[in-house]
Amino acid sequence: MKLIKSFAKFSIGVWIQAVLSLISTPIMAWYITPDDFGKASMFILAYKLVFNVILLGADQGFARYYNEDPSPVKLLRAALLPVIVMGGLVIAILELFRGQFSTLLFGNIDHSGLIHLLSVTIITGVLLQLGVAMIRMQSNALKYSVIQISQAILNFVFVIGYAKYVTRDFSAVIFGLVFSQVIGLIITIFYNYKIWFSALGGVLIIDKKKIRTILIYSLPFVPTFLLDWVFQGADRTFLRIYSDFTQIGLYATAAKIAFSLNIIQSGFTAFWLPFSLEKYNNHPEDTKIYSTIFNVLVLVFGGLILGLILFQKVILLLLPATYDGILTVFPILLFIPMLYTLSEVTVVGVNYKAKTVQHLYVIIFSVIANIIIAYLLTPVWGAKGAAMAMFVGYIVFFCCRTFFGIKNYYIHFDIKRFIFAFILILIPVILTVFTNNNNLYLLSIISIAVLLRMYITDLKSIRTI
Repeated sequence: MKLIKSFAKFSIGVWIQAVLSLISTPIMAWYITPDDFGKASMFILAYKLVFNVILLGADQGFARYYNEDPSPVKLLRAALLPVIVMGGLVIAILELFRGQFSTLLFGNIDHSGLIHLLSVTIITGVLLQLGVAMIRMQSNALKYSVIQISQAILNFVFVIGYAKYVTRDFSAVIFGLVFSQVIGLIITIFYNYKIWFSALGGVLIIDKKKIRTILIYSLPFVPTFLLDWVFQGADRTFLRIYSDFTQIGLYATAAKIAFSLNIIQSGFTAFWLPFSLEKYNNHPEDTKIYSTIFNVLVLVFGGLILGLILFQKVILLLLPATYDGILTVFPILLFIPMLYTLSEVTVVGVNYKAKTVQHLYVIIFSVIANIIIAYLLTPVWGAKGAAMAMFVGYIVFFCCRTFFGIKNYYIHFDIKRFIFAFILILIPVILTVFTNNNNLYLLSIISIAVLLRMYITDLKSIRTI
């Protein structure tokens, strides 16, 4: 029951965020063309790359030592200083070559002014990440949810308002992202203003030992995060090279629909780190909880994926005709949050034993698989080929994380049952993407019933945890 309550507290914001995403995506589609969505997607892709470079993994080190350090002010200052130095250097490069970056991202130099917004988004995003890490480690689920909900609502309102009253192009999506992040940062700082003001103000005392401690722990994450960006961005990069902004826009829209399953992924990830660490520290011999949670997640994700397949035509009715192509894209992307969340359970052994370098191996194998498939399929199938590449990449990602996790901390997962369940979910998705099979809906309902029969015992036992 503690597990359910903790998950509910941390995920309520994500629930609302996901609902808003499902509502806002069709609405925004009527204001913004797939071509413009593609350009906005390239902006977000660039933001994520520079964000990871500047952050230096400092949020990981900050979170790791937050509950052990008696002075959160000094710890925050130690995390901020290297980030500020790196941020100054990278943003200077962005501003100096903003014309070239504009051409790379948007196809021409006319939008070089938006690179200023990229700089602002990066600064606010890095500070927001550290602030949210602090709130998570304080186990304050309400504050965490308020930030998530506020950002989701403000982003939706501002994008629609800007598109309706200013201009209907991709800049509306960019301004919405910037505005919502700025407000999110203000709220985050307000919640811990004493710590923030003390860390940023007063006499600047550089604690080299704390900085070194944070960087030693955090820096190994940087190549992993950068390779993860390659992993996450290979789809749109290959679409940018071999296709056009329309295909990128269709892919990005399909990804936003698949984001509905991040209800589970984001909410689960938010509470899982502190919950699992506490469980391991107190009862390292008890591994049953991990297999039970894994099985329940298979059932929940399987049911949601098949449910979205059943209502796919309803989704199409809400979108303009120019977005009809997403029907062959979004079903494949539904597996991404499923595989990622399941791997968060199977990979715990790597984190418990501090074998963080193995995360790098995982990403390398996943990137190689993703790039090979993207290279082969994107020129032929466009957005569908990019989605298939991400699907294969995440299968490799899950398998590698599971292998290294069990190798470091043995947990018995019923892999045979999982493989059967996965195939059961995959068949209706493949039929949706590649055929117009009339038995699709009946097959989906049968699959849901079989999944429920397979995992009903685990679902009942989760209430006792």
